[in-house]
Amino acid sequence: MISVIVPVVRPEKAQRCIEAIKKHSGGVVHEIVVENDTDRIGCPQMVKKLADRAFFDWVMFLGDDTIPQEGFMANAIKHIYDLPDEWGMIGLNDQVWNGNVVATHWLCHKRMLEITGGEFFHTGYYHTECDRELTEVAQEHGRYIWAEDAKIEHENYQVGTSDEQDEHHKHAYRDSAQRHDQVLYLERKEARIGFKLGVGIPLINDMVDTLFLYSMMLMN
Repeated sequence: MISVIVPVVRPEKAQRCIEAIKKHSGGVVHEIVVENDTDRIGCPQMVKKLADRAFFDWVMFLGDDTIPQEGFMANAIKHIYDLPDEWGMIGLNDQVWNGNVVATHWLCHKRMLEITGGEFFHTGYYHTECDRELTEVAQEHGRYIWAEDAKIEHENYQVGTSDEQDEHHKHAYRDSAQRHDQVLYLERKEARIGFKLGVGIPLINDMVDTLFLYSMMLMN
């Protein structure tokens, strides 16, 4: 029922992830699709490569530095029935980081590819922002659910400082790559939903300033 894809850059951690998948699958029918990123093509391209090989319609993405927890798979798939027509995206519960919900890993139906341009992660990204874009596209189409009870342990979100990150993490989140991905994210979002300008109207004693209002009228 589920194809679990795991791009591998850290083989020893990937083996730990795979063992946890098998241990905590809860009897759900699944396959595990893995491949070493020996050419350093990056997460988005590896996700596409492995998703293309996935046998089942539901694809779950896990990083090799994750440790799925008990019941994660069964708890994720039960949310399928909460989605319109039973397809869309289910965000897994990585952790709460700095007060924010972290859902960088997910379960997606292949029909999501119809609204994402054929890729779960746009392959123009180096590493960051691609999961943010995927989540927002799913939300814009009313096809996103966060599965709080589908818990996985994400190692990089347990580390205290960036100095403690492994070499792969430092490379993926290098400043130049992050800047590239942030610009690309904004460009793609503007192309998708357009540019919106918010205007605040100043109030003076609960009255709109007449000079401001007059200047707004001249702009029309």
